[in-house]
Amino acid sequence: MHLTVSRAEGVSDDRLQRCLEIKVPSSVLPAQLERILAGASFTGSNCEAEEASTSNLSDETMAIIDQCQVRGISQPMSLAQWHHAVCGHHALFNLRCLLSGDSSFLQNEPRFWCQALCDIERLARHGETSGSWPRSRVTGGIADEVHLRHLVSTDPALSGRVSVASSLESLQEQLQLSSHTHGVHGFLLGGATHWYSAAVVSRDRLARPGHNKIYFFDSYNTPLAAVMSNADIESVVEEQLCVSRASAMDALKQNPAWAHKPNAHLETAFEEGVEEWWKGVRKASVFWQHKPLDVRRQLMRMDLQLVRDFLRVLADAYCSS
Repeated sequence: MHLTVSRAEGVSDDRLQRCLEIKVPSSVLPAQLERILAGASFTGSNCEAEEASTSNLSDETMAIIDQCQVRGISQPMSLAQWHHAVCGHHALFNLRCLLSGDSSFLQNEPRFWCQALCDIERLARHGETSGSWPRSRVTGGIADEVHLRHLVSTDPALSGRVSVASSLESLQEQLQLSSHTHGVHGFLLGGATHWYSAAVVSRDRLARPGHNKIYFFDSYNTPLAAVMSNADIESVVEEQLCVSRASAMDALKQNPAWAHKPNAHLETAFEEGVEEWWKGVRKASVFWQHKPLDVRRQLMRMDLQLVRDFLRVLADAYCSS
């Protein structure tokens, strides 16, 4: 379903009505809907990215869920993502928090939804006026690489301070141009199915000066900072697939056609997926909403291989002695 909120901005005669829109899952809970509405009416002093403050960053000011000390990587807890289309907005929000110099914003959900809704509105408006993409492409919450690049390049507080890479080659090429950082530099890192982010913090911006530090973010809070080997990847993949079984079956039951089917049918759907068709043609299983287990396993493996390689390249560039 679509949620549209009109918000007045400006003062006196200059007040304008701003339309904030997002498509939310039909299974959205009342409490989740309230959080989006709270974001739409958020009255924080500034929901946009800010110039870096003078405050220093430290592991002690964040809830660290994983780390690799030998490579200088820590993974703070992110605001947990429940709307499964908005991972790009979560990744960008985490970087905005560190670029602002205040990691306390990381768990501020009204602030997140304020920023995400404003960014979606910016993307929708640009897509319509430029003809680059239809409004419906972004109001579902999805942000592809081209959308994230537009948000970064058109925001003075992000331009030049955030890089976007959806392949290892792209990241390496950008680092060849410049691997020096002062303050905080953010990286939006695109996996096979999910956006991650990492912030490189120079030693002078750390509460305990030493070597440069990398803060890595995953909006599902899967501990990944210490993943280095293929065995590590396989272990995480199988653990996450096991954890996802119950939620995948619950998602199936939300569909009236599946609500009263026996558990054996749900188990089969989890293993084999649920076929989808378009104009009489069977879609490739990678595009099904409920994908076969083997396809999910392969996509997750591709994601984690990219995460491992992204972090290795960043650590070699910024944190190696």
